Amino acid sequence: MNKVSVIIPCYNKAPYVKEAIESVINQTFSDIEIIVVNDASTDNSAEIIKELKEKYDNILFINNKTNQGVVKTRNTAINIATGEYILPLDADDTIENTFVEKAVKILDKHPEIGVVGCRFEFDNKDTSSKGLIKNSKIMYLEELFVCTVMFRKTDFLKTGGYKECMDKLGCEDLELFLSFIENGLKFYKINEHLFNYRQNTENCRTHAQLKNTFLIKKQLITLHPNLYLKKSNIWMFFSSPKRIRKIKSRYKLFFVLWIVFASLVVIEAIAIIVLLFIGKII
Repeated sequence: MNKVSVIIPCYNKAPYVKEAIESVINQTFSDIEIIVVNDASTDNSAEIIKELKEKYDNILFINNKTNQGVVKTRNTAINIATGEYILPLDADDTIENTFVEKAVKILDKHPEIGVVGCRFEFDNKDTSSKGLIKNSKIMYLEELFVCTVMFRKTDFLKTGGYKECMDKLGCEDLELFLSFIENGLKFYKINEHLFNYRQNTENCRTHAQLKNTFLIKKQLITLHPNLYLKKSNIWMFFSSPKRIRKIKSRYKLFFVLWIVFASLVVIEAIAIIVLLFIGKII
C-alpha cells in the first residue's frame, strides 16, 4: 500500500486541533505522515501542535510567520509531502479511525478512480450518495464532497493545485474537483459515515462561501468554461432540481424573482464563455 500524507492547516483552532490530529494518529492504517501548518495563529495553536509533535514522530510541523491563507498553506504542504496519496483535513474536523485504510484500498485497487470521499453530516443531514458519482452531479453543488477526500499527489500536481484566486471566496476544494473532472478522473464515495464536519459560529470560511455564492459560481465558470459548455450544465450549475422545487412550493413570488435573477446570471455566464472563446481565437 502507498504512503498517505494528511495535510492540516491551522489558524486559531486551539480548541479543536488536538482532536483533529489525534483522529489521524488513531487510524488503523499505519504508513501516514501528518503535516500540520500553523498559519500565524494568534491563539495557542502552535504550542498544542508542538506538544503533539514531541509525542509522535510522524508529525511534521510548519510554523508560518505571517498568515498565508488556506490555499497557499495547503499547496505548500502538499508540495513537500512524501506520500503518494494526499488527504486534506481542516483543523476543526476529525475522521473515523478506518477512513484512511478504506480509502487507500480503493485507490490501490482502482487506478481509474481519482478521488475517494465518504458520507458525512452537513447541516444536520447525512449525505447518502455512495459508490461511483457522476461527475455532472459534482457540478451541481450538491455537497457531495468536502475538502477531506483522498487523491493522488501526481493528479493534484497536474491540476496546478488549489487556485489562489479562490482563497478569499471559498470553495477552493470544489474548483480542484472540477480540475480533476477535466482530467478525466472518477469520484467514489464510501457508504459509511467516516468524516465529522464541525459546524461552528467561528467558521468564517463557511460564512464567506454563503456571502460570495454568486462570485464563486462566476469564478468557477471563468476557470472552467469548456467544462460547462461541453456538459451543457450552466443552468443546473446555479441550482439543483430538488432546490428549485423546494423554493417553488414555499415562496411562489420569490420563485419568480429567483428565476429572473438566475436567468440574468446564466446570460452573464454565457457572455463570459463567449469572451474567453473570442480571446483564444484572437
